[in-house]
Amino acid sequence: EFGAAERSRWRGDWPPPTRLLRGGDVTMPAMAAALAGADHAVVLAHGVRDARRRDPQGLVLGDGTVAWGRELGRLPWPRQGVFAACAAGHGRARIGDDGLHLLRGAAFVGGADSVVAPWRDVDYGATLAMLGELHGALAERGQSLAVALWHARREARERGGDAALDALLFQLHGGEGRALAPAR
Repeated sequence: EFGAAERSRWRGDWPPPTRLLRGGDVTMPAMAAALAGADHAVVLAHGVRDARRRDPQGLVLGDGTVAWGRELGRLPWPRQGVFAACAAGHGRARIGDDGLHLLRGAAFVGGADSVVAPWRDVDYGATLAMLGELHGALAERGQSLAVALWHARREARERGGDAALDALLFQLHGGEGRALAPAR
């Protein structure tokens, strides 16, 4: 569960205004309000897939409903972000297509330039560890999204086991991203 330890690690060093939505507070209107004007977004949610849909990837919201790519593409996504949801970067095999059938594609449609997303299902514990490292590289060391992902993968490799494998499932799409804070 995303508990107090994870919240304190991720929120403590982010520059204001940092917004955290969790549980029943995660609704489409709340997400739209939180994303508006943000520099960066991290979405940690359960990803689902319904291959019968034209936009088969979705996120389970706090009320149990699913937000599909079409709805997520209407949100005001910041220029860069992370989708930590199973298979957020996986869709139909259409090379070069960042359409609404991918969650990362929904972020691009909504205004993002750079998105990190896994292309397969990922373990929750390994994902939390990798995101903690990614957060440190972004918020504490002021690195770009590309460099932060590289550091997070390296740290996961040093931990070994499933963490190393799952970290490799996260891919950067779009541009390199930019640093969020000056390096300390």
